[in-house]
Amino acid sequence: MTSRLAVAALILTTGATVFAADDQWTRPDARHAHEIAREVRTAVRESLREARHEVRAAVREAIHVAHHITRDVLHGYGAQIGWEAERAAERATRAARRAARAADRAADRAAERAERAATRGSREAARDQRDRERDERRFRQVSPTDDPCAENRGDRRGWACEVRDTRMAAPGSALTVDASPNGGIRVEAWDEPGVLVRAIVQAHAESDGNARALLPQVHVRADGGRVSAEGPSERGRGGDRWREGGWSVSFRIWAPRQVALDLSAKNGGIAIHRMQGQARFATVNGGVTLEEVGGDMSGTTRNGGVTVRLAGPRWDGAGLDVETTNGGVSLTLPRDYSAALELSTMNGGIRSELPVTLDDDRRREVRTTLGSGGPLLKVRTVNGGVRLAAR
Repeated sequence: MTSRLAVAALILTTGATVFAADDQWTRPDARHAHEIAREVRTAVRESLREARHEVRAAVREAIHVAHHITRDVLHGYGAQIGWEAERAAERATRAARRAARAADRAADRAAERAERAATRGSREAARDQRDRERDERRFRQVSPTDDPCAENRGDRRGWACEVRDTRMAAPGSALTVDASPNGGIRVEAWDEPGVLVRAIVQAHAESDGNARALLPQVHVRADGGRVSAEGPSERGRGGDRWREGGWSVSFRIWAPRQVALDLSAKNGGIAIHRMQGQARFATVNGGVTLEEVGGDMSGTTRNGGVTVRLAGPRWDGAGLDVETTNGGVSLTLPRDYSAALELSTMNGGIRSELPVTLDDDRRREVRTTLGSGGPLLKVRTVNGGVRLAAR
């Protein structure tokens, strides 16, 4: 039993040491490690408690046997003392063996529970690390001097790309951007008074030459507060679609932070960084990324995840309302953030690094007030999990 308890203790201490040794882990990771360690300790204590219970039962049985022997002696059954003593010794030996086996089983259970808890904790920690790395890629700042064609080139064949920049005055109404039929939108706030629209035009075909021949057939329009693209239609075209080729246009836009936005995309994501005005957005087959935003923002995505990372003490504006049909949700807030918060999922679970109370035992909904409260932040998914993280 001692060796098995040592295994359980080793699992516990090794897991805690691994978490403590990596100085790149953030405070939420350390807290998560402590939660895992606490769960392991609880499992060990429960198993030891079961072992003590079974040992006590065996000892009580041995005491009961000794009591009966003493009673028989006092009542004059001295002739049978030797036989009773031998029988009592056998019963006591069996009871001790049962106690030892019970203790071994309890120690085995403790080690198994500790190992399961440590394995589960490692999986969750690895998943959280992947989430953070993914978020860092999504929140990577993009500069107007970057070359998006070089970023997307890779080792593709039958591919061509060009960048087209258009400058326009900030519109008096909403800046309307349509990236359909194939493309995403990224909007970043800057301190200049006008708007820079960068269209990333890509074409694919059987060869690089055929792909380059498609580029002039794609037309980008950016004027009067409206941005869109048109090109050859694939519908109704005969022959091999790949041989004839296809195209897409994604937009990177820099605009004053108070400019209102009306964004729509298809087969591409939507990202809004540091904008503080009104924004309406919708995409199909693409994710939504919102970083350090404010104002009045609402939008939807079908078949894509939602990633939101906020800064400051509270939301500045009317609030946030974003929903996805098929995809996970990640919301990252400062630890001292103040807001009214609603998170929900129909088919998934909720994980939280912040102290919130779940409304039901299925962990599918959170409605709470953080700090001193504030505008409502509502993030929902139908099919996917919800992660509430701290920064």
